Amino acid sequence: MTNPGSEGLAFILVADPTLPEGNDGQWLGIVNASTNEFSRVVAVEFDTRQRLQSYPEDLEDLHVGLDVNSIYSIEQVSLRDYGITLANIASSNDTWARVEYDGENIKMVYVGLSASISNYIELNCVKSWEFDVEDIDEGIELLWVWITVPAMLIVIISGIVFYYFWERKHREQLEDAYPRIEDQIRGSSMAPRKFKLRELRSIFMSDSVGWGGDDAGGWG
Repeated sequence: MTNPGSEGLAFILVADPTLPEGNDGQWLGIVNASTNEFSRVVAVEFDTRQRLQSYPEDLEDLHVGLDVNSIYSIEQVSLRDYGITLANIASSNDTWARVEYDGENIKMVYVGLSASISNYIELNCVKSWEFDVEDIDEGIELLWVWITVPAMLIVIISGIVFYYFWERKHREQLEDAYPRIEDQIRGSSMAPRKFKLRELRSIFMSDSVGWGGDDAGGWG
């Protein structure tokens, strides 16, 4: 480790995990001179070196900063004010930090730790870290709703269409198996007889049918 040390360490939330070129030194491995202030990134940096030339507002060499879309912190807090010193070669003290994010939910985010070196070198040692998320299942439950509801509608509509055609085919089969009453009567030996017009004319013109008041029949 050189004296002074390098840039420090940052806990980051990024939308794109691709590392830009030229992200060494003051850029903490997160952005570069072109993407700084334009990247979708949230970082909590544990700064160990003051950079007054590039960022005059840099608080001091030992502070915590909140970075949004840039490595230039929008909020800074001195660690010395709280009696905190980051471990170095001469010290074996461990530093524990808790970062809590309660901002806008992001559909897809990558979480990790980032650091960089330039002409100065330091060793960043993370013994352990833990990442907890609350209500992460809410989005998954909504996704299942959007999947399940359309699927159920498709099944219901398909069932209605299937039942319609099945009932129609079943009705046609019943009609074929059980002919209509008219067809049954027509095929019976007791069915009324149908006469042609010529046959009816012949019957009424004969003496078999009498009109008038003569008991013997005839035309009267």
